[in-house]
Amino acid sequence: MSPAEQTPPDHQAAPKSLLRQFLRWSLVATAVLIVSALGLLAARPEFLLFHPKPHVAQTPEARGWDYEAVTLVTKDGEALGAWYLPPPSPSKAAEGVILYAHGNAGNIGDRLGVLEGLRALDELNLAILIFDYRGFGDSTGRATTEGTRLDIDAAWMHLVAIRGHEPDSIVLWGRSLGGAVVIDQAARVSDQGTPPRALIVESTFTSTLDIGEAVYPWLPVRTLGRKLDYPSKDLISTVTAPVLVAHSKDDTLVPVSHGEALFEAAKGGQSPEAIYVELSGDHNEGHLSGPRHTEQVAAFLRATAAR
Repeated sequence: MSPAEQTPPDHQAAPKSLLRQFLRWSLVATAVLIVSALGLLAARPEFLLFHPKPHVAQTPEARGWDYEAVTLVTKDGEALGAWYLPPPSPSKAAEGVILYAHGNAGNIGDRLGVLEGLRALDELNLAILIFDYRGFGDSTGRATTEGTRLDIDAAWMHLVAIRGHEPDSIVLWGRSLGGAVVIDQAARVSDQGTPPRALIVESTFTSTLDIGEAVYPWLPVRTLGRKLDYPSKDLISTVTAPVLVAHSKDDTLVPVSHGEALFEAAKGGQSPEAIYVELSGDHNEGHLSGPRHTEQVAAFLRATAAR
Protein backbone atom coordinates (compact mmCIF):
# COMPACT_ATOMS: atom_id res chain seq x y z
CA MET A 1 0.00 0.00 0.00
CA SER A 2 1.43 3.36 -0.97
CA PRO A 3 1.85 6.07 1.66
CA ALA A 4 -1.07 8.02 0.12
CA GLU A 5 -3.36 5.06 0.71
CA GLN A 6 -2.44 4.48 4.34
CA THR A 7 -5.02 5.23 7.05
CA PRO A 8 -3.94 8.32 9.04
CA PRO A 9 -3.10 7.76 12.68
CA ASP A 10 -6.00 8.13 15.22
CA HIS A 11 -4.48 11.26 16.69
CA GLN A 12 -4.83 13.06 13.34
CA ALA A 13 -8.55 12.18 12.96
CA ALA A 14 -9.46 13.19 16.53
CA PRO A 15 -9.74 16.97 16.00
CA LYS A 16 -12.31 16.56 13.17
CA SER A 17 -14.28 14.03 15.18
CA LEU A 18 -14.36 16.25 18.27
CA LEU A 19 -15.49 19.23 16.19
CA ARG A 20 -18.33 17.24 14.65
CA GLN A 21 -19.43 16.05 18.10
CA PHE A 22 -19.32 19.58 19.48
CA LEU A 23 -21.43 20.94 16.62
CA ARG A 24 -23.89 18.06 16.91
CA TRP A 25 -24.37 18.52 20.64
CA SER A 26 -24.62 22.30 20.24
CA LEU A 27 -27.47 21.87 17.77
CA VAL A 28 -29.18 19.36 20.06
CA ALA A 29 -28.80 21.66 23.07
CA THR A 30 -30.16 24.62 21.10
CA ALA A 31 -33.15 22.59 19.93
CA VAL A 32 -33.84 21.42 23.48
CA LEU A 33 -33.68 25.00 24.77
CA ILE A 34 -36.06 26.25 22.08
CA VAL A 35 -38.54 23.45 22.67
CA SER A 36 -38.31 23.93 26.44
CA ALA A 37 -38.82 27.69 26.12
CA LEU A 38 -41.85 27.22 23.87
CA GLY A 39 -43.21 24.61 26.26
CA LEU A 40 -42.79 26.99 29.20
CA LEU A 41 -44.47 29.82 27.30
CA ALA A 42 -47.32 27.54 26.29
CA ALA A 43 -47.84 26.60 29.95
CA ARG A 44 -47.12 30.07 31.40
CA PRO A 45 -47.66 32.64 28.61
CA GLU A 46 -48.09 35.39 31.20
CA PHE A 47 -44.27 35.69 31.27
CA LEU A 48 -44.62 37.53 27.95
CA LEU A 49 -46.95 40.16 29.36
CA PHE A 50 -46.56 40.72 33.09
CA HIS A 51 -43.35 42.06 34.65
CA PRO A 52 -44.14 42.50 38.34
CA LYS A 53 -41.76 43.95 40.91
CA PRO A 54 -42.10 42.69 44.49
CA HIS A 55 -42.09 44.91 47.56
CA VAL A 56 -43.43 48.45 47.51
CA ALA A 57 -40.47 50.77 48.10
CA GLN A 58 -42.38 53.97 48.87
CA THR A 59 -45.87 55.06 49.81
CA PRO A 60 -47.83 58.35 49.70
CA GLU A 61 -46.37 59.05 53.12
CA ALA A 62 -43.15 60.00 51.30
CA ARG A 63 -45.05 62.97 49.81
CA GLY A 64 -46.88 63.80 53.01
CA TRP A 65 -50.25 62.81 51.56
CA ASP A 66 -53.15 61.48 53.57
CA TYR A 67 -53.95 57.92 52.52
CA GLU A 68 -55.19 54.58 53.79
CA ALA A 69 -53.46 51.28 53.06
CA VAL A 70 -56.13 48.83 51.95
CA THR A 71 -56.15 45.07 51.39
CA LEU A 72 -58.54 43.97 48.65
CA VAL A 73 -59.67 40.35 48.71
CA THR A 74 -60.58 38.81 45.36
CA LYS A 75 -63.29 36.23 44.71
CA ASP A 76 -60.63 33.53 44.46
CA GLY A 77 -58.97 34.52 47.74
CA GLU A 78 -55.96 36.62 46.70
CA ALA A 79 -55.01 39.64 48.85
CA LEU A 80 -54.11 42.77 46.89
CA GLY A 81 -52.21 45.79 48.12
CA ALA A 82 -53.98 49.11 47.48
CA TRP A 83 -54.11 52.74 48.59
CA TYR A 84 -57.18 54.87 49.08
CA LEU A 85 -56.55 58.61 48.96
CA PRO A 86 -59.45 60.71 50.25
CA PRO A 87 -60.68 63.74 48.29
CA PRO A 88 -58.68 66.97 48.65
CA SER A 89 -61.50 68.58 50.63
CA PRO A 90 -62.32 65.91 53.23
CA SER A 91 -64.90 68.15 54.87
CA LYS A 92 -67.00 67.80 51.70
CA ALA A 93 -68.38 64.56 50.34
CA ALA A 94 -66.31 63.11 47.53
CA GLU A 95 -67.76 64.08 44.14
CA GLY A 96 -66.48 60.84 42.70
CA VAL A 97 -63.51 58.51 42.76
CA ILE A 98 -60.80 57.51 40.29
CA LEU A 99 -60.09 53.79 40.14
CA TYR A 100 -56.62 53.65 38.59
CA ALA A 101 -55.04 50.58 36.95
CA HIS A 102 -51.31 50.80 36.20
CA GLY A 103 -49.16 49.22 33.49
CA ASN A 104 -47.56 45.79 33.23
CA ALA A 105 -44.35 46.47 35.18
CA GLY A 106 -43.28 47.65 38.64
CA ASN A 107 -45.94 48.25 41.29
CA ILE A 108 -47.94 51.04 42.91
CA GLY A 109 -44.82 52.28 44.69
CA ASP A 110 -43.56 53.47 41.29
CA ARG A 111 -46.70 55.52 40.61
CA LEU A 112 -46.39 58.47 43.00
CA GLY A 113 -45.86 60.76 40.02
CA VAL A 114 -49.11 59.56 38.51
CA LEU A 115 -50.91 60.07 41.81
CA GLU A 116 -49.57 63.61 41.97
CA GLY A 117 -51.15 64.27 38.58
CA LEU A 118 -54.47 62.77 39.66
CA ARG A 119 -54.43 64.84 42.85
CA ALA A 120 -53.98 67.95 40.69
CA LEU A 121 -57.64 67.54 39.69
CA ASP A 122 -58.42 68.97 43.11
CA GLU A 123 -61.28 71.20 41.96
CA LEU A 124 -63.27 68.03 41.23
CA ASN A 125 -62.80 66.74 44.80
CA LEU A 126 -62.21 63.16 43.69
CA ALA A 127 -60.94 60.33 45.86
CA ILE A 128 -58.43 57.87 44.36
CA LEU A 129 -58.03 54.11 44.66
CA ILE A 130 -54.89 52.59 43.15
CA PHE A 131 -54.12 48.90 43.48
CA ASP A 132 -51.58 46.24 42.52
CA TYR A 133 -52.51 43.20 40.49
CA ARG A 134 -51.89 39.78 41.99
CA GLY A 135 -48.17 39.00 42.05
CA PHE A 136 -47.24 42.71 42.00
CA GLY A 137 -45.86 44.59 44.99
CA ASP A 138 -47.20 43.14 48.21
CA SER A 139 -50.12 41.35 46.53
CA THR A 140 -50.36 37.58 46.73
CA GLY A 141 -50.70 35.19 43.82
CA ARG A 142 -49.40 35.14 40.24
CA ALA A 143 -50.47 37.57 37.54
CA THR A 144 -52.76 36.20 34.82
CA THR A 145 -55.21 37.79 32.44
CA GLU A 146 -58.21 36.22 34.11
CA GLY A 147 -56.71 37.14 37.48
CA THR A 148 -56.60 40.84 36.59
CA ARG A 149 -60.33 40.70 35.85
CA LEU A 150 -60.93 39.44 39.37
CA ASP A 151 -58.48 42.02 40.74
CA ILE A 152 -60.16 45.09 39.30
CA ASP A 153 -63.56 43.69 40.17
CA ALA A 154 -62.40 43.44 43.80
CA ALA A 155 -61.33 47.09 43.65
CA TRP A 156 -64.67 48.09 42.10
CA MET A 157 -66.63 46.19 44.74
CA HIS A 158 -64.54 47.76 47.52
CA LEU A 159 -65.57 51.21 46.30
CA VAL A 160 -69.23 50.28 45.94
CA ALA A 161 -69.81 47.96 48.88
CA ILE A 162 -67.31 49.28 51.45
CA ARG A 163 -66.84 52.97 50.56
CA GLY A 164 -70.38 53.59 49.41
CA HIS A 165 -69.54 55.06 46.00
CA GLU A 166 -72.25 54.71 43.39
CA PRO A 167 -71.10 53.07 40.14
CA ASP A 168 -71.86 56.24 38.19
CA SER A 169 -69.41 58.16 40.41
CA ILE A 170 -66.44 55.89 39.55
CA VAL A 171 -63.96 57.00 36.90
CA LEU A 172 -62.13 53.98 35.50
CA TRP A 173 -58.66 55.14 34.40
CA GLY A 174 -55.95 52.84 33.06
CA ARG A 175 -52.61 53.22 31.36
CA SER A 176 -51.06 50.77 28.87
CA LEU A 177 -51.97 47.30 30.18
CA GLY A 178 -54.13 49.03 32.78
CA GLY A 179 -56.15 50.54 29.94
CA ALA A 180 -57.05 47.03 28.76
CA VAL A 181 -57.98 46.09 32.33
CA VAL A 182 -60.34 49.05 32.80
CA ILE A 183 -61.90 48.62 29.36
CA ASP A 184 -62.68 45.04 30.32
CA GLN A 185 -64.29 46.17 33.59
CA ALA A 186 -66.19 49.05 31.98
CA ALA A 187 -67.65 46.69 29.38
CA ARG A 188 -68.66 44.18 32.03
CA VAL A 189 -70.43 46.67 34.32
CA SER A 190 -72.02 48.40 31.32
CA ASP A 191 -73.51 45.05 30.35
CA GLN A 192 -74.83 44.73 33.92
CA GLY A 193 -76.55 48.11 33.67
CA THR A 194 -74.21 49.86 36.14
CA PRO A 195 -71.72 51.75 33.94
CA PRO A 196 -68.98 53.95 35.42
CA ARG A 197 -69.05 57.72 35.39
CA ALA A 198 -66.37 57.67 32.70
CA LEU A 199 -63.67 55.52 31.12
CA ILE A 200 -60.18 56.95 30.51
CA VAL A 201 -57.53 54.93 28.66
CA GLU A 202 -54.08 56.07 27.68
CA SER A 203 -51.35 54.46 25.57
CA THR A 204 -53.36 51.25 25.29
CA PHE A 205 -53.44 48.52 22.62
CA THR A 206 -56.36 47.23 20.56
CA SER A 207 -55.71 43.68 21.78
CA THR A 208 -52.91 41.77 23.45
CA LEU A 209 -52.54 39.54 20.42
CA ASP A 210 -52.22 42.52 18.05
CA ILE A 211 -49.43 44.14 20.06
CA GLY A 212 -47.84 40.78 20.88
CA GLU A 213 -47.26 40.01 17.22
CA ALA A 214 -45.46 43.33 16.82
CA VAL A 215 -43.30 42.98 19.95
CA TYR A 216 -42.53 39.26 19.53
CA PRO A 217 -42.57 38.69 15.74
CA TRP A 218 -40.53 35.48 16.08
CA LEU A 219 -43.06 33.78 18.36
CA PRO A 220 -46.39 32.13 17.48
CA VAL A 221 -48.23 34.73 19.55
CA ARG A 222 -51.71 33.88 18.25
CA THR A 223 -51.23 30.36 19.56
CA LEU A 224 -49.27 31.03 22.75
CA GLY A 225 -51.12 34.19 23.70
CA ARG A 226 -54.73 33.10 23.60
CA LYS A 227 -54.76 32.98 27.40
CA LEU A 228 -53.47 36.56 27.46
CA ASP A 229 -56.03 38.18 25.23
CA TYR A 230 -57.69 41.45 26.17
CA PRO A 231 -59.95 42.20 23.16
CA SER A 232 -60.04 45.90 23.99
CA LYS A 233 -61.16 47.19 20.59
CA ASP A 234 -64.21 44.94 20.62
CA LEU A 235 -65.06 45.62 24.26
CA ILE A 236 -64.74 49.41 24.21
CA SER A 237 -67.54 49.63 21.67
CA THR A 238 -69.92 48.15 24.27
CA VAL A 239 -69.13 50.70 27.02
CA THR A 240 -72.13 52.92 27.76
CA ALA A 241 -70.18 55.65 29.60
CA PRO A 242 -68.28 58.66 28.22
CA VAL A 243 -64.84 57.62 26.96
CA LEU A 244 -61.56 59.51 26.72
CA VAL A 245 -58.75 57.89 24.70
CA ALA A 246 -55.24 59.37 24.83
CA HIS A 247 -52.19 58.33 22.83
CA SER A 248 -48.92 59.75 21.50
CA LYS A 249 -47.92 59.63 17.87
CA ASP A 250 -44.34 59.22 19.14
CA ASP A 251 -45.12 55.99 21.01
CA THR A 252 -42.74 53.34 19.65
CA LEU A 253 -43.98 50.50 21.86
CA VAL A 254 -47.73 50.78 21.28
CA PRO A 255 -48.18 52.60 17.94
CA VAL A 256 -50.65 55.46 17.79
CA SER A 257 -52.79 53.42 15.38
CA HIS A 258 -53.94 51.37 18.39
CA GLY A 259 -55.20 54.44 20.24
CA GLU A 260 -56.88 55.78 17.12
CA ALA A 261 -58.62 52.45 16.53
CA LEU A 262 -59.85 52.36 20.15
CA PHE A 263 -61.22 55.88 19.79
CA GLU A 264 -63.05 55.05 16.57
CA ALA A 265 -64.52 51.92 18.15
CA ALA A 266 -65.74 53.92 21.16
CA LYS A 267 -67.12 56.72 18.99
CA GLY A 268 -68.99 54.26 16.79
CA GLY A 269 -70.16 52.16 19.73
CA GLN A 270 -72.54 52.70 22.64
CA SER A 271 -70.68 55.51 24.42
CA PRO A 272 -72.68 58.76 24.62
CA GLU A 273 -69.47 60.72 24.06
CA ALA A 274 -65.92 59.84 23.01
CA ILE A 275 -63.03 62.28 22.84
CA TYR A 276 -59.40 61.90 21.82
CA VAL A 277 -56.39 63.59 23.45
CA GLU A 278 -53.00 63.61 21.76
CA LEU A 279 -50.09 62.93 24.10
CA SER A 280 -46.43 63.65 23.37
CA GLY A 281 -43.29 61.59 23.90
CA ASP A 282 -42.56 57.89 23.83
CA HIS A 283 -44.55 55.24 25.66
CA ASN A 284 -42.96 55.86 29.05
CA GLU A 285 -42.85 59.63 28.65
CA GLY A 286 -46.25 60.84 27.51
CA HIS A 287 -48.67 60.72 30.46
CA LEU A 288 -52.24 61.98 30.49
CA SER A 289 -51.80 62.63 34.21
CA GLY A 290 -49.10 65.22 33.46
CA PRO A 291 -49.75 68.94 34.08
CA ARG A 292 -50.09 69.66 30.35
CA HIS A 293 -53.38 67.75 30.24
CA THR A 294 -54.91 68.58 33.63
CA GLU A 295 -57.44 71.06 32.26
CA GLN A 296 -58.45 68.76 29.37
CA VAL A 297 -59.16 65.92 31.76
CA ALA A 298 -60.92 68.22 34.24
CA ALA A 299 -63.19 69.59 31.49
CA PHE A 300 -64.05 66.07 30.36
CA LEU A 301 -64.89 64.96 33.90
CA ARG A 302 -66.87 68.11 34.65
CA ALA A 303 -69.04 67.30 31.65
CA THR A 304 -69.57 63.73 32.87
CA ALA A 305 -70.71 65.04 36.27
CA ALA A 306 -73.36 67.15 34.55
CA ARG A 307 -75.00 64.14 32.86
